[in-house]
Amino acid sequence: FVLPAWVVDQQPEEPLAVEPDEVLPEEPQGPVLTAEELANLREEAEDLLAELLTQQARLDELGTPAWGEEVWDRYEETSRAGDDAYLANAFQDAGPAYAEALEIGEQLLGRSAEIISAALNAGNAALDAGNSRLALEQFQLVLGIDAENARAQAGLERAENLPQVLALVQQGAEFERQGSMDEAAQAYREALGLDSLWAHARSVLAAVTARIDNRDFETLMSQGLSALAEENFEDAGEMFAQALIVRPDSAEARDGQIQAEQGEKLDEIALVEARALAFEQRELWERAIQLYRDLLATDATLIFAQAGLERSMLRADLDAKLVHLIGNPTLLFDDQVLASA
Repeated sequence: FVLPAWVVDQQPEEPLAVEPDEVLPEEPQGPVLTAEELANLREEAEDLLAELLTQQARLDELGTPAWGEEVWDRYEETSRAGDDAYLANAFQDAGPAYAEALEIGEQLLGRSAEIISAALNAGNAALDAGNSRLALEQFQLVLGIDAENARAQAGLERAENLPQVLALVQQGAEFERQGSMDEAAQAYREALGLDSLWAHARSVLAAVTARIDNRDFETLMSQGLSALAEENFEDAGEMFAQALIVRPDSAEARDGQIQAEQGEKLDEIALVEARALAFEQRELWERAIQLYRDLLATDATLIFAQAGLERSMLRADLDAKLVHLIGNPTLLFDDQVLASA
């Protein structure tokens, strides 16, 4: 009595009828473009592509792949997306992709200018600090972006010379400690010959040069005063003239030069006076007169020259009259001439 009911309950249920899914018609992916619209989009995409190619060439010149990092990767991906769309004639997608790539490229160009400026500043700061290694790195970074950058080229040359410049400055300092000022100045000049912008070498050279000038000035003044005391006026004048070259505004050197000139002038006057007196003693009156006149032409206040000129002119006149009478003795037949004679 159990089996028939059990068998009935275990019969499989009939499958339910499944309604087939309704197949919907495919919608178009985008608006259908007319031939004219498609041509306009293609022309726009080609213009953007031409601009993009110019930008890419500039970025390649700047070595952007080496420093652009993830921005450069995004730039390339966006450019390729535009190329793929262009090749698939999807100009409506190519144009926006190229435009986006151009914007990213402008960011990279702006970033390159920032990197160059920062690296130049860092390189110059490293030079001032005497760090040649860091300076080399910074200027090489700039030249990796812009190989024609004049400031980076100059900075790189300075960075390469910096170790030698520092060695020469150190050598100059050692000469200074030893009291060898001329050798110190030469070392500093050599350093500036390698790097004329090295401020420390310029400042220490100026200080050493001032010490050398002071030393030379004092030496020349001492020699001039010694020559002046010995009445060696020519040598004294030369020493004071050289001292004025070293220190043009020195009143002390100017006074010494004036004293030497006056002493030399007095020597010359004394010599001329002695010669004029010798001419008088030999009764060479005309020659004595000429010497006295020359002296008075240079200094009209010379009393001895005034007296000598008057004396010589009187004697020259007397001599001329005597010579005339000797040459013309018949003139003495006149009583008046005879009395005068």
